[in-house]
Amino acid sequence: MAEIFDNAHALLIGVGKDLPFTVDDAKAFEQVFTDPLKAAYNPKNVNLVAEEGATKQGIIDGFDRLITDTDENSTVVVYYSGHGAVTQSGDTFLLVPHNYDPMDFKTWVMAEEFSEKISQIKAKKMVVLLDACHSQGMSKSVENMNAPTVPVSKNVRTLASELSKGSGRAILSSCEDNELSWKLPGDKNSLFTKTILEAMQGMHLREPEEKFVDMLQIIRYVFKQVPERSMTVGENREKKQHPFVNSMTNLSSDGFPICFLPEGVRKSIAPPTPKSNDLLQQEKKGIERNVSLLLRKIEFMQNKELILSDPAQLFTVQEQILELKDKHAEFKRRIDTILGYM
Repeated sequence: MAEIFDNAHALLIGVGKDLPFTVDDAKAFEQVFTDPLKAAYNPKNVNLVAEEGATKQGIIDGFDRLITDTDENSTVVVYYSGHGAVTQSGDTFLLVPHNYDPMDFKTWVMAEEFSEKISQIKAKKMVVLLDACHSQGMSKSVENMNAPTVPVSKNVRTLASELSKGSGRAILSSCEDNELSWKLPGDKNSLFTKTILEAMQGMHLREPEEKFVDMLQIIRYVFKQVPERSMTVGENREKKQHPFVNSMTNLSSDGFPICFLPEGVRKSIAPPTPKSNDLLQQEKKGIERNVSLLLRKIEFMQNKELILSDPAQLFTVQEQILELKDKHAEFKRRIDTILGYM
């Protein structure tokens, strides 16, 4: 019998309506999460809220289920794919449910409501995946709602900040302000979603000893792949898509496993060649020296991140922090492996 990735939960929201591929994205996540040979979540812990089910009440109920079913030791993934908007005054941020009334904000999900639900989830390992400025058509359709709003693609960084208030959880967003979240020609899923799913299924793989997919690895893979592939829609930087995390300081350099590697990938990994205890001790001491140096570099770069406001510079710094944190997590996993051999 295949292993289950224990105490892991996912809320997958695909609003649909005029963005039908958002439902495809949410369902693609559901398929990978519930597949016992892939991410291996218990199907009863994966809640798909999509199309007619993605009403405001349906979304709130999905959060309430997470709040009830999870504890401090849970791993939690929240995925939202759909429209987002902000009022013209810039002080109210909105996520669009399936049954919204464009003239009645009470039918929308306020960012404060979303953030409040996130803050009630007790899990210490939690990530929110926000694909809320989805596709080239999104800004056009939001602008045509005849409501006093502007598309969130112009305010996505502020929205991510608003959603994370009081929660301290990492929020990975699909693109920067004034960018679009692309779905490339011929693809069924958005580029953002596609790259996350690829990483969950082992496309990021570097180490031969891994059993899990770590959140830091996913974010680093998405940071690399999305800008590169989005160049196919234009040569100018303005045409590229740059994901971002609300703050790298919210991500532990230890990272945390988000799911199993697919069973087929794990079985294809050759066992490492055994070493003597003396060689293992030498390797361990060398790694520990590198860990100390990496931690100082990470602290320096995080301090730099806090003072930057230019999105291009911030993306570069966040990329560098991801690389350092991923390497630190890799070193720690290797030390744990060495200790297991000794």
